[in-house]
Amino acid sequence: MANSSLPRPGDHPNTCRVREKCALYARVSTSDQSTESQLLDLRRYTQLRDWDIYRKYCDHGISGTRDSRPALNDLMDDA
Repeated sequence: MANSSLPRPGDHPNTCRVREKCALYARVSTSDQSTESQLLDLRRYTQLRDWDIYRKYCDHGISGTRDSRPALNDLMDDA
């Protein structure tokens, strides 16, 4: 069990809270679809948590059943 009397980051006025960083990934199956609604939801999610977005990765016209998705591969390489 964690000791609740220990200070947590950001509890003391002289400490800095480190913001979390994240990446966004969106994918649509056909090239006539848009990732914008997915990205909008993901941006809202990150704003509520006060996270910084490092980069967004989007695959357009890529089936989710494919083993290789270019933007997802880039995300995994950057992680």
